[in-house]
Amino acid sequence: MDRWQDDLIGAVSGDSASEREVFECIQRASRALGFQHVSYGFQAPLPL
Repeated sequence: MDRWQDDLIGAVSGDSASEREVFECIQRASRALGFQHVSYGFQAPLPL
């Protein structure tokens, strides 16, 4: 896996308190890679 992927996985699986913080982390990474737009989907687990 590329280094940027490892960094991103570590950042979003760490101390992110909300989905907004995760999105901001992904957005920063995508901008650093030169992308102007980012899309992010979130699916919360359903209790059984």
